[in-house]
Amino acid sequence: MMRLDAGGVTQAFLATGQAFSHLFILLYATLVLVLEREMGLSFSDLQWLSLPGFILFGVASLLAGWLRDRWSESRMTAVFFSASAPPRC
Repeated sequence: MMRLDAGGVTQAFLATGQAFSHLFILLYATLVLVLEREMGLSFSDLQWLSLPGFILFGVASLLAGWLRDRWSESRMTAVFFSASAPPRC
């Protein structure tokens, strides 16, 4: 069994977060197939609604990289998982 040190655990969390961020940002492309029927809009009209989200994702990635260079990896990991956690009702 492989033992992970603190750096390995951090890398595992980062890889998991990266995978989830890509999964969730592409989830909309799949939901459009259902929304097309439910909302009565065309596929291309609904895809244009995702453009602001993709732009914000890119801008936030640049900001996160800049902050990570000036802050620490563990703090940015905590910020990422705190910001992407679903709200508690």
